[in-house]
Amino acid sequence: MWKRVAAFTLMEVIVALSVVLVLAAVAVPSLTGYLDQKNVEATATQLAGIRDALYNTASGNVAFWQRVTAGASRLSMLSSVINTGAWPAVGSGDACHAAFASGDVTRWNNFGPFVNYPISPTTGLVTPIGIAADTLTRVPMSATAGSIRINFINSVALSNATLLDGVVDNSDGNATGVVQWVLPAVNGIVTMYYFVAINNVC
Repeated sequence: MWKRVAAFTLMEVIVALSVVLVLAAVAVPSLTGYLDQKNVEATATQLAGIRDALYNTASGNVAFWQRVTAGASRLSMLSSVINTGAWPAVGSGDACHAAFASGDVTRWNNFGPFVNYPISPTTGLVTPIGIAADTLTRVPMSATAGSIRINFINSVALSNATLLDGVVDNSDGNATGVVQWVLPAVNGIVTMYYFVAINNVC
């Protein structure tokens, strides 16, 4: 006599797989959106720290501008000693590309570094949503109050730039505010800028 063994039928297996696939189709986009939002929030926090390290009158005069009494022309200057050489050599040149004075170097040595992690002159600033070039851009390029621009050249997904704009600027669009980007996107990637307000000191 044959004994019947309990097992799933082919139809039951197909139905179970179908249910799993439907649940995965619903859950994966939600998980991806959640992870994107967390990466954007982490980037917003990281960039706020860079902003405060570059120029921040409310931080008890601990930022680069206030301590060195000149502006940084590179992100790596926040973690690496500056020198009195000429722009564009790494570690050389203030925000207007004039040479740092020896007193500026002494003040950096007394008060730096201004971030607690290294920023590479070759790699730039790595964030969860893209890489910012080491070179900063002063707007305007003169001893005039304006902005210092952190440049993410062709390295940020448009969706992440839009999310970051929502976190930082309450979604004011690509052409205004602290977070800006260039349209149209190329293969979903944009050049994004993060602006830090500065005074009239180079």
